[in-house]
Amino acid sequence: MAMIAEILYCWAKYENWRERRRQRKAMQGYEAASQDLVFFRPVEQNDLNSIKKLEAAGYPEDEAASPQALDFRASEASNLFMVAVSSGYITAEHSSRLPKHQPDVLVGYICGTLTAADNLTHESMSTHDAEGHTLCIHSVCVAAEYQRKGIASRMLKAYLQFVQQSCPQVCSVQLMCKKNLISLYESAGFTLKGRSSVVHGKDQWYDLQVSLLKGL
Repeated sequence: MAMIAEILYCWAKYENWRERRRQRKAMQGYEAASQDLVFFRPVEQNDLNSIKKLEAAGYPEDEAASPQALDFRASEASNLFMVAVSSGYITAEHSSRLPKHQPDVLVGYICGTLTAADNLTHESMSTHDAEGHTLCIHSVCVAAEYQRKGIASRMLKAYLQFVQQSCPQVCSVQLMCKKNLISLYESAGFTLKGRSSVVHGKDQWYDLQVSLLKGL
């Protein structure tokens, strides 16, 4: 499992380096790159402070996961926890025209746990069964300043590939979302099941799922 995560991380860094190199060659006079480069990798322990801040900012207080829950998911289900990182890129120092490398910034994440149950319930989402075949996605979060740039859709599609490699026994990926986000998840391959029976906060939730079984 650790080897798969390392391969994914190294490949993401290589692809990111190659894209940065291509953009640097295309730059004229060290002009800033046209957009931030975002890549995906498995969670690391030093990501948690940023993740907890994004969770608190991205969800209402009665819906956000507690810091303890995020710690648990990162330690016990790290193979189901993926982050989105905006890579450092070359910008211009206008006074000297010298290139400057910006630090990488964590801008989003997806995390989940496993259950042996076939459907989402309070019980199935409150524990983690490492041998389970159903993946319950708990959080899909993107920093406010990076929203509406296609990152969430890219992240979801990358996450499904990540799960297939890191946890091959998963047959079904399920999540709950609010009505205004149904189209986002459908664009990533999820199918609407209907209204959720789970009560979480004051709003109505909807269940969606995607099968990872080959041929389905």
